Amino acid sequence: MIPIYWFAIHLILIPISIVRIRSNIYSAILYSIGISCIYLYFLKDITYDLNWYYNYFISPHDGYEYLFFQITNIMRNELKLNEYFIHFAFTIFTAFFFTYSFRKIVSTHQNRILAFVLSFSTLFVLLSTQNVIRQGISLSLISILLLDKEIRPIKFTTVGLIATLFHWSAPLFCALLLASKLIAFKVPRRYQIPFSLLCGITMSLLLSLAYSGTGVEVVYLEISRFEEGRQDSTVKYIYYFTFWVISHFLATRNNTEDNDNYSRLLDIRKIVIISILPLAFYPEAFSRIAYFYLLVDSMVCITSILSDKIKRRQAGAVILFSYGIAINALNILSGGQFIFDTF
Repeated sequence: MIPIYWFAIHLILIPISIVRIRSNIYSAILYSIGISCIYLYFLKDITYDLNWYYNYFISPHDGYEYLFFQITNIMRNELKLNEYFIHFAFTIFTAFFFTYSFRKIVSTHQNRILAFVLSFSTLFVLLSTQNVIRQGISLSLISILLLDKEIRPIKFTTVGLIATLFHWSAPLFCALLLASKLIAFKVPRRYQIPFSLLCGITMSLLLSLAYSGTGVEVVYLEISRFEEGRQDSTVKYIYYFTFWVISHFLATRNNTEDNDNYSRLLDIRKIVIISILPLAFYPEAFSRIAYFYLLVDSMVCITSILSDKIKRRQAGAVILFSYGIAINALNILSGGQFIFDTF
């Protein structure tokens, strides 16, 4: 039932996001739908396939992820919260920092609240608050730097360090963020695609070198559609790329404002989707790095829905539709059974 609930919410959102009605009624409807999405997070389980994941909220690992360790201990030992409420608290943190990151596009206070509520309908918040909640928080913190036109070394280093104390993968995402911003802000648009592809090839080579001889099988070229109930990385990429093409075309068609924050966000999304192409053959690495694309994609989705421009809202509707039928989302919400039952 939960996957049907998820699909129905997005199906209702699509026409509402395109056809703009009176602002107070429009806001009330969006609030209602957003709250329904939040309720869905109470219905689903913390994790759909990793039973040991509960241990993170019972006895968190004390290591590099120091902030996650300390905050979890406070919530469990001082506030006496169980693992379900601890997990939901981290989910709220993720949605808050994610929404805060595009404050420069969503200007009014009311729309910022709407953006927070609607963030629970995005693929980034849903997927990154499952088995990878630590990485989700880390990524949402890094996203604060995304739309800063200037790269401030102190701010960049501070946010990157804090994000690393939630998850060790933060330096990798900081490097991808830095590369994406440099290409978006410094490279002319006609050269951005080849530069993005070069960035992706470089990342894939570095990963190959990093994992060679470690015994960890990160690279495999055998194309199997599903591996142990998980969607294949190449299938995921084709899915993301298809809906990126459609939504990007709608968002940029007849666009006269090509230097505002929204346009820069579109550029970064284009750079990231091209950059992760070579990583589609690294199943585990791709499943992690793709969260960065989903982060940017979800930002585009929410800001498009709240835009006054019809073309942008149409682009947001296309992205919403892709979230409503996303196999990885439906699989999570069905407790890992959707792929097995359907395919």
